[in-house]
Amino acid sequence: MSMNVKKEPKVFIVETGEEIVRISEDVLATVAGLAAAEVEGVAGLNGNVAESLLSLMGRKNPAAGVRVCEGEKGLVLEVNLTLAYGHSAPRVACRVQKAVLSAVEDMTGIAPVAVNVAITDVAMPKAEA
Repeated sequence: MSMNVKKEPKVFIVETGEEIVRISEDVLATVAGLAAAEVEGVAGLNGNVAESLLSLMGRKNPAAGVRVCEGEKGLVLEVNLTLAYGHSAPRVACRVQKAVLSAVEDMTGIAPVAVNVAITDVAMPKAEA
């Protein structure tokens, strides 16, 4: 007997005066992923095996490589990325942190308490033929 278990995305609530806005963790991950991918020196984001297989089939997921966590003090984002060869890892990581913090706060009103960046691979330049 097989069971299909679907994880429901967590929802974060933002109060804007009299109104309440619910923002899915998937939206937060997408915003963070898009912001990180735009930073110079980021060759790509590294998701899990399922996300990697989907990208091989041509299905892009801007949230791949981003994990949304709720820590004791608030929202924590974890970004796993591939560094483009020749770029400074500390500088790129710092720029990614700033870009993600800014984009998530500007677009959602939620200020992450931390953006943790893990550089898990280096993309070598393509050989010219």
